Amino acid sequence: MSRSSTKGGVAVKKTVLPPEIPELKNGQMSTVQMCVQFVSPSNREGDLAIRFDIKSSTGGAVPVEIRPRVGELLRVLSMKVDDFDSSFRKMQGFQRVSTAFTIAPAGIESLPQFIWKEIAFTPIGSLGWTVDGKLRMAGCLPATNDTVLALIECDKMSGSGTITTCCDHAVAGNSILNSLKQAVTKSG
Repeated sequence: MSRSSTKGGVAVKKTVLPPEIPELKNGQMSTVQMCVQFVSPSNREGDLAIRFDIKSSTGGAVPVEIRPRVGELLRVLSMKVDDFDSSFRKMQGFQRVSTAFTIAPAGIESLPQFIWKEIAFTPIGSLGWTVDGKLRMAGCLPATNDTVLALIECDKMSGSGTITTCCDHAVAGNSILNSLKQAVTKSG
């Protein structure tokens, strides 16, 4: 691997690269881990990015860019269902954004697990759907620890539903809503 460089708005503080991998024969593969520490966290999509090249013995190089989404960097936030519902009702205007979706009804039951693999939300209350077709999730923004609430409501018969996120940071809220919508549509 060649030296890494940042492309986003936050500089890299430290990068730990794996040792050089000897030439692989046809059909072989190798798994490595790379550690990247940024100077500071960010609530903005695209601020944290690193770009590097993976070089081969033939002289070629493959450019790689890692750009985690804000939703992948959410911090854990535990709360009771009543506290979630109360906070959710209070957030209005620019704090609240929604979008509609439709997925195949057969994929609805597995949707919560798929979302939690894509976005670092903490489930609130039940680990799955409530009886009335709701999925509550929460997290904290990485840089400011501001609360992010997400509610997915879905009709299990039709697969139609809405995703709503509530957050004091409109840009972060919209980014997380887009990540949720992508996760939902990919799953179904």
